[in-house]
Amino acid sequence: MTRNRVSRKPPPVCLRQQFHVLTAELGVPRRALVVLGLAAVAAGITEAAVLGIIVQAAASISSNDITAISLGPLSLQHLTVSALLTIGLGLASVRLGLQIVIAWIPSRLGATAQAMLQKRLLGAFLGAWWGTQSADREGELQEISTHRIWFASRAVAIIGYATSALLSLAAMATCALVVDPLTFLVMALVGVTLFTLLRPLSGRARRLASEYSAASLALAEGVSETVRIAEGVQAYAVEDPVRRRLASLAEALAHPVFRSNFLSQLIAGSYQTLAIVFILTGLGVLNVLGTGNLASLGAVVLILMRCLTYGQQFQSSYHQLNDVWGSVDLVLKTERRLCEAARSASPRRLGAVDNLAFDKVRYAYGDGPSVLRDLSLEINRGEAVGIAGPSGAGKSTLVQMILRLRIPQDGHYLVNGTEAEEFARDDWFARVGYVAQDPQLIAGTVADNIRFFRQGIDDRRVESAARAAGIHDEICSWAGGYGTVIGQRADAVSGGQRQRLCIARALAGRPEVLVLDEPTGALDAHSEALVRRSLEGLKGRVTLIIVAHRASTLELCDRIIDLAALPAKAIGESQGCAR
Repeated sequence: MTRNRVSRKPPPVCLRQQFHVLTAELGVPRRALVVLGLAAVAAGITEAAVLGIIVQAAASISSNDITAISLGPLSLQHLTVSALLTIGLGLASVRLGLQIVIAWIPSRLGATAQAMLQKRLLGAFLGAWWGTQSADREGELQEISTHRIWFASRAVAIIGYATSALLSLAAMATCALVVDPLTFLVMALVGVTLFTLLRPLSGRARRLASEYSAASLALAEGVSETVRIAEGVQAYAVEDPVRRRLASLAEALAHPVFRSNFLSQLIAGSYQTLAIVFILTGLGVLNVLGTGNLASLGAVVLILMRCLTYGQQFQSSYHQLNDVWGSVDLVLKTERRLCEAARSASPRRLGAVDNLAFDKVRYAYGDGPSVLRDLSLEINRGEAVGIAGPSGAGKSTLVQMILRLRIPQDGHYLVNGTEAEEFARDDWFARVGYVAQDPQLIAGTVADNIRFFRQGIDDRRVESAARAAGIHDEICSWAGGYGTVIGQRADAVSGGQRQRLCIARALAGRPEVLVLDEPTGALDAHSEALVRRSLEGLKGRVTLIIVAHRASTLELCDRIIDLAALPAKAIGESQGCAR
């Protein structure tokens, strides 16, 4: 199956569109945002009241102990300063409780979004065709499912912080409008002007986020590849060129990081400075126009100063949202691509596998030449068939088709005379075992590696499979036996032992069809003899399909299919065993 890429959609450029994406595609519950908004409004009103009380109490302390509150429509007579301060402390306590809610909701939404995105993305990857999985760049999924998703979850938290800051600002500004409309109108120009002046910087931040995403993925790919080839790097003494390559990737990432951090600090500093300038200008205008109520003026100025703080928080959140939006876009684009490549579910049940057949099958990678062309062959139950041919002849592609990891672009792959794709995958893979050329172990015990996440394979079947693969005695010689913890990079497990453990893994499923890709390529003569003996024991009871270069491995085959000779020779023709 060819790689299916979704065209890149431009990231949203306004907060409303970003809000829609987060709620619609990332599953952020609107109800939680409503609760957050109500808490922010209540906190803003409460804070405005506390600030008004502070101004009124300060004015009263300088005159006498009895005061009358007169802030806009609010008028309370004969209050002592102590009573006024008590009311202020009570409101401050209420605001503290509201702030806990305002801090908790975005944090919880961000953590929930991170887990949800990781489950969705990894689930989409596991549900996609092998052709799509194998086409991804090395380290790409690891980078996206960890680093990129963390940034995407930050976007959810940031939208919560931005919402609370904006609504708190609106609530406090409304209070200032009620207390002194003229002062409010003058000062309100400050916030609008500041946001307008700083908007171009936010657009630049959005472009830097895309640059950062591309550079970060390139570095992740380079690091992953370096870990994989570390042995070869030392064997060829090419540490310096590899180091320079990684350094170049790190430097390419450093540029957008620097510019993004600089821009973030510039926006914050510019906002603070411009806020002070405009407040001083606004007070100058009010001085010229004149104002009547000193307490109201003080309360409004103090409230609007706090409004500017909330405005700065909103501006900062908006900048941060643009900074991480490239990650949101990348995560969602990757998920869409994987979902579009999802395998179709097939309900048809499969009984015993009696016959496998390819009828005029063609397959090509991308726009390149056909790897397989007009391929026709038939394999019957109990046969041992060898697949031979030079590199590039299509052996691995044929193996992946037999396993249903790829589907023919033309022609038909038939199982018992029916299209293979019509049978349920669970039934198919319960009857097919596979041993890859490159043996892969998981971090776990020997028994875990042989069992390989499959339920219903007990310890007796694990041991029986290990005996059949010729690895049982060696396992018993290890300190922990079948409980020995191993892994892909475990020094205690040799290449030959890894290969035989993977053969045991395949045999543990008691397959009807066993596909082996170079099963003895990494084995010494003794281990090869053990594996050959086990395969000879399976011959006639299991359909064996063996890809190999070694003539000794192909000797047990009933016939050999030479892909290099196709289509000149009849595919089903027995060619004898290589000697």
